[in-house]
Amino acid sequence: MRSTSFAASLLLLLLTSLTYSQTSQPTPAVGRVTGTVLDELDQPINQAQVCSVVYLVLKPNKSQSNATCVTHTDKTGQFEINHLPMGTYTITASKNDDGYAELGQGTPVPEVTLTPEEPLANVIVKLGPKQGILIPVVKDKSTGKPVLDFSLSWQTVVPGGTWGGASGFNQWTTRTPIPAAKDVSLEVSAHGYKNWVYADPSGSRFLRLQSGERKILNIELQPEAKNTLTTH
Repeated sequence: MRSTSFAASLLLLLLTSLTYSQTSQPTPAVGRVTGTVLDELDQPINQAQVCSVVYLVLKPNKSQSNATCVTHTDKTGQFEINHLPMGTYTITASKNDDGYAELGQGTPVPEVTLTPEEPLANVIVKLGPKQGILIPVVKDKSTGKPVLDFSLSWQTVVPGGTWGGASGFNQWTTRTPIPAAKDVSLEVSAHGYKNWVYADPSGSRFLRLQSGERKILNIELQPEAKNTLTTH
């Protein structure tokens, strides 16, 4: 009886010691970023998507960015991002449906550094002016059926005639912001179809939209010819 009681007491002591050692491990520190997203007139933007971007240095002269987009602003333009590991982040926002693309379109992008001593940060993200809004309607030229799985890329032309700017890729998109008041070339691609390149009725291969202008673009993709085997 005594040996059984001693064994039970020893087991209880070991379990208590194990539980204590597990709970006594320090919990990794996490931080929080709050802020407000405003338009070019300093008015709050409702339902803007907010992302925290961390840049990882993999090796000298090589880095990688990792964006986490898990929150949206409320009616007052405010947002909150919780459970961020300690580190340095840039905070970006966008609302493509209204023509506000990511990274503030040339406006300063706020950067915050979270540390155990200062785990909280508050920022203001400015967006605007609005870009042009392209609404592509993509169909199969042979059948007239919608093509939903496609990519749309654009490029701008800088002074001097050289190609510059960024390329944007969008799948299953209904609205795509493109730079306003600039000549933009467009190309649409989809698996099983020939690439489509924009050209207006006059033959110009550039599209120009004003800030906030919306344009529905009807696009017909030509199916690629299927390879056929000829038997003799």
